[in-house]
Amino acid sequence: MSMECPEMSELELRKLEYDPDPRIVRVLQYIDTAPPDAVTIEAAAALVNLSVSRLRCLFKSGTAMPFHTYVRLRRMQRARELVTGSMLRIKEVAASVGAPDMSHFVRDYRRFYGVAPMRHRRSRTSIKFANK
Repeated sequence: MSMECPEMSELELRKLEYDPDPRIVRVLQYIDTAPPDAVTIEAAAALVNLSVSRLRCLFKSGTAMPFHTYVRLRRMQRARELVTGSMLRIKEVAASVGAPDMSHFVRDYRRFYGVAPMRHRRSRTSIKFANK
């Protein structure tokens, strides 16, 4: 039996837009600053003194996406910054964002951005040189 989040009233939903829950803000900061392989929902729940199920519910209502989806999104955003703005090897980028292996990283990157990381880097490099 799974527990669902109770439905939120329109007023509660509007309040979230303007007054984010400080616990969710703290979890978002944790996701952005913790080492990628240390980010888990259990650790985040412990950080803000909530149960995992309660954090799941609050997180989804506060960000409009599940915890794991948000973590994956942030990892891919960081990966894109590193792919296009650094000279790290793609393998090093994958490791720095916590990808379990290269094949997963390349597959996820392609899903998010429609192009493999190396090809993305090459296209960004050629654009930079064309603009100079």
